[in-house]
Amino acid sequence: MACYLDLGTPIRVLVADDHPAVRDALVRVIASCSGAMVAGVACDTEDAIGLAEEIQPDVALLDVRMPGGGGHQAAREIRRLSPETAVVALSAYCDRATVLLMLQGGAISYLSKSASAEEIITAIRRAACGVSTFSPDVVTQVASGLTRQMEATQHEPEKEQVLVDRITGALSAGQPAVVYQPVVDLETGEAVGFEALARFLVEPEQSPSLWFAEAAAVGLLIDLELASVQAAIGQIDRLPAHAFLSVNVSPQAVNSRRLQRTLAGSSKDRIVVEVSERALVRSAEDLSWSLRWLRRAGVRVCLDDAGTDLRSLQWIARLKPDFIKLDITLTHGIDADETGQAITSLLRRSAVQTGTVVMAKGIETEAELSTLRKLGVPFGQGFHLGAPKPMDAAPGEVRHRVRASPSHGELKPRSLDRARSRRIVGHGRESSPWYPRAMTGMDSG
Repeated sequence: MACYLDLGTPIRVLVADDHPAVRDALVRVIASCSGAMVAGVACDTEDAIGLAEEIQPDVALLDVRMPGGGGHQAAREIRRLSPETAVVALSAYCDRATVLLMLQGGAISYLSKSASAEEIITAIRRAACGVSTFSPDVVTQVASGLTRQMEATQHEPEKEQVLVDRITGALSAGQPAVVYQPVVDLETGEAVGFEALARFLVEPEQSPSLWFAEAAAVGLLIDLELASVQAAIGQIDRLPAHAFLSVNVSPQAVNSRRLQRTLAGSSKDRIVVEVSERALVRSAEDLSWSLRWLRRAGVRVCLDDAGTDLRSLQWIARLKPDFIKLDITLTHGIDADETGQAITSLLRRSAVQTGTVVMAKGIETEAELSTLRKLGVPFGQGFHLGAPKPMDAAPGEVRHRVRASPSHGELKPRSLDRARSRRIVGHGRESSPWYPRAMTGMDSG
């Protein structure tokens, strides 16, 4: 069998294994084949997913027990983000449950780590042509399970069509609906902005996150996200004139020209685009380019769910967002969590260096609010400050709720203009009237 895909093009292979010795050995084996090349090397699940999305390899050779989620999670996400990539599992574990888990994740082949170099090369070549390969011990142990797995995959198109019909039906019905949660200046008690949050008022009754996950599974994520963005910005003129509007989108949507078209004609200098840190898998190069375009158009950028990963500081330095929003796990119980306070202080100090404003989300108690103010976090949101509400209820409620808070009993709220006079204006942002910069540095509910 030829070792080339088309017109002499070598097979581009992604190697992912957490053991350096195994990883190096696999690289040497692949390099020994004149018609194959190592396109990338990863050491854990997250790296494998991100690298596959970036380089779109022909074949991904995955260790089954990689840290960070395992080979089955890597296989599933790689197949979603790079559908043309064939996944070959490689493991010392050949029990039935492990093999079936990898097949369910999208692996086309499964090799034992006792396989020879020739067997590995053969499996890579066959996978590149869409042909499965299984080590003899794998076939012996799980033959019956493989049969059931193959029968199950015959029904996948039917399941996908159900999801497609569900998502397109929701879109046709004008979904999603949007509610707005206030983002509050924790010092003055004023609403400086509102986050738009999607809600679905059609069957089946399920969480918004599940709606978006199902949309992603059938390639309709951007459609659903942009429908939410369109619904949100359609109401921006009903928000207070000084307030910004933040909308949540995936990196895929940020990189889509369709987002640019959706924002065209809107009050872009009042819009904040939020991208979750959890969605930033590996490379931010393409995303950085798209974010620069948004900024040139006047849109602000927020890195959501910050603080959940040790790389948060790297993302802040690399993307230089206008805002970062602390993950809800940091906010909850922060008054009694010294570690959470230390992480928040570190992120706040780092944000000062890049001219970034810090926000907290999920503020639910007076103690959390008081602690965040002491830590120098200027903005926040949460049920303690105001619940997500439809447009007709959102704008006026926050002022009463915050000012009635016990810790604000002696505080006389100042106007936003007066509050801004004590804040630093960042480079290139002076023209935006609502953009308040933090004096000392720095989602929903």
